[in-house]
Amino acid sequence: MDLLVAAAAFAVFLCAHIALWHWLGPYRAGFPLLATLWLLVTGAAVSIPAWLGVTAHPLTVLAVLTFLLALYLQLYLGMLRSVSLRILGELSAQGGTLTRETLDASYSPQVMLDGRLAWMVDRGWLDRDDSDYRLTDSGRRVLALRRPFVALMVEGPTG
Repeated sequence: MDLLVAAAAFAVFLCAHIALWHWLGPYRAGFPLLATLWLLVTGAAVSIPAWLGVTAHPLTVLAVLTFLLALYLQLYLGMLRSVSLRILGELSAQGGTLTRETLDASYSPQVMLDGRLAWMVDRGWLDRDDSDYRLTDSGRRVLALRRPFVALMVEGPTG
């Protein structure tokens, strides 16, 4: 029963995330919404079976849901959001060949960089004045969270 409860809760989470992604768009349906949705679904999965008189062990349900989230995050962040894989998909959809100009139009480095910089300014990680960007204290805290993992990873030019 525990696996069934966890699987049903994960299905609700997945459907809700996909629906919100389509409704709100990729920048507003990002990680904060994902985390909030996950907490709501996890709370419901742990508490609702008891209300319904279904025997489910909350710690087992929580462990299975956490495992499923870890798998989903690998898919979501590693494959669905990967620019490299999106380029490969676009090449495949167009018969395997695209010109550099076509790729530049879809994946303009300037547009991608501008979007990321604007996102970081909105989050308070950067301040902008004229043409300069300055790292904020909030941005330094984000880097501090990342620092322990940097030594474990090999980064390319885009992270």
